[in-house]
Parts: sequence; C-alpha cells; structure tokens
Amino acid sequence: MNGKICLLMAVLLSCACSSQVTSPLASAAQPEVKGPVRIGFAVYRDSKVDLYIAGNLYRSDKLTMQYPSGDGGTLCCRELAAIAALPKQPAETVMDVETGASMLRFEAPPVKSREPLIGVVAINAAEMTQAIDGDDVTVRAESGLLRITSCFSQEGSHLFVRQDGKLVSHFYYGLDYDVQPTCPEGLFEEEVKQ
Repeated sequence: MNGKICLLMAVLLSCACSSQVTSPLASAAQPEVKGPVRIGFAVYRDSKVDLYIAGNLYRSDKLTMQYPSGDGGTLCCRELAAIAALPKQPAETVMDVETGASMLRFEAPPVKSREPLIGVVAINAAEMTQAIDGDDVTVRAESGLLRITSCFSQEGSHLFVRQDGKLVSHFYYGLDYDVQPTCPEGLFEEEVKQ
C-alpha cells in the first residue's frame, strides 16, 4: 500500500446526530462492542481521515467520532465498525502524555468534506455526545461518564479526559505550525498537581 499503514473500516453504519443516514447498510446490525473505552484523535484533512489511538483496533471494536460540519463547525457523531487491522506505525508527534508512548495511526474511509478538523474518536463507547461548541465531549462507558476537553496550546491539540472530576488521561497531537491557544488557564497546572 505504498508504505501507508491503514485500517480498513466498514461503511458508515449510523449517525447519532439528527440527520438521517442514507446508505444501503444503514440498517445493518451494530457490531458487538467488547473491550474498554479508549479515546483518541480523529484528524480530517483533504477528505482523508486518520485515527490516532493508544493500542490496537480489533474487528469487534466500534468507533464513534466527531466530523466536520461543512461550515467550520464540528458535528457528532459518525459511527464505524473496525473490520480488519493491518500493520500500523507509531505517530511520532501524537502521544499519550501520561506514559510518553506514541499513539498508533489508522486510516478510516475518506469523507466528502475537505474541511480540516481535529476531533475526538471513542472506541467502544456506549454513547458519545458533544457540547454545542464541539470542544467538550461526553462519553458513556461501563465505568461511568468520561468528560473530554479538546483545546489547543500554541504548538498542538490536546485531549484531557476526566472521570468523576479526576484527570485520567491526556493526549497530545503536535502540529508543524503555531496556532492560537484555546486551552483554559490552569489546565496544565491541574495535570501536574495530580
């Protein structure tokens, strides 16, 4: 595959937003969801979608992700079933800050929109919803609710994952350019205190 590492994904199965899905497989049975909920980045650019997660994807995994609205916003949620995992590579600029480990990159089916977006992907979530601004996401897992804050520092995108008010994970996606920071003041200091 020309050196590209990819994951073949099933066609769009359903959409948790209010719009109707028109796909011949839209009524197909949902995959059986197994395993713990994991959080990562869904990165859209030039109609390509890369997923960055810590750990492997399995045939039984269900992926729920944010996607571009087409007008500069973020919508929730697009669901896919992982059907086959091919070899993958660590992403050098995407990491689990807590462990320092690189996250793995997978390729999802392309989308019609060429609009760029760095969103959230949840693996095996029972439900995923987002705040009106799209920056905060709530994921329902067997262990309880996970609250994800998505924001930018000057050099990259961050996902802060909390459960019961406690920071449980922090993921970082490095950019090759500077951006306007949007992370609330004190967010990084909070992480150091824990």
